[in-house]
Amino acid sequence: MTMPPLATVLARPRQTIRSIVARPYSTRAVILLVVFGALSDLVRSVRWQLYRHSPQFAAMTPSPLIICAGLVGILIVALLLFYLFAYLTWGIGRLLGGTGNRRSVRVALAWSFAPLIWALLYRIPVALFQPAVGASLEKRSTAAALHSAIAAMSLYALVSSALLALLTIVVDVWCFVIAGVGLSEVNGFSTWRGAGTLGFALLAPLIVVAAYFISSAG
Repeated sequence: MTMPPLATVLARPRQTIRSIVARPYSTRAVILLVVFGALSDLVRSVRWQLYRHSPQFAAMTPSPLIICAGLVGILIVALLLFYLFAYLTWGIGRLLGGTGNRRSVRVALAWSFAPLIWALLYRIPVALFQPAVGASLEKRSTAAALHSAIAAMSLYALVSSALLALLTIVVDVWCFVIAGVGLSEVNGFSTWRGAGTLGFALLAPLIVVAAYFISSAG
């Protein structure tokens, strides 16, 4: 049985991206990948048990209509930022000698969200059922209160928090690797140059901001 691209891209990103780019371009697939990737990133910070066991947090929770409207707005912004970032990455790739077009670059970047989508398998249960270890900090913000709360945390809470942090790092690195390999494939250059293209694109906004402040200070 042939495995779907969402699975094969995890282990064989170059071959998977090559086969996807060879097919007719699908805007729907790109949008779905970006939307579910953004949802995964949002779910990562949700802890339902904290709201459920804390009247203070529950009182601050907006209505379902406002939540839905905010979610739609966030997803629209995520799509706009993705297309802007893809255009920037395409331009940097061209400067580095790449031959990929804008559509193929979008495909490579969109499919790099595959690890984020698979991460929903553990992020949704964690968001719904992880104990509200931060509930004791509701009304206490001093260093002593924080120290006592950390000391009172169970071994399970500490281990689970460390494991989730490790998984987040693994997922993010995996996304970066797939994006770098995908960009190298569609641009026809080395994997290292693909990673460099992605790195320059990620750093470009910081470079622009730094240049602005340096010119202002001068």
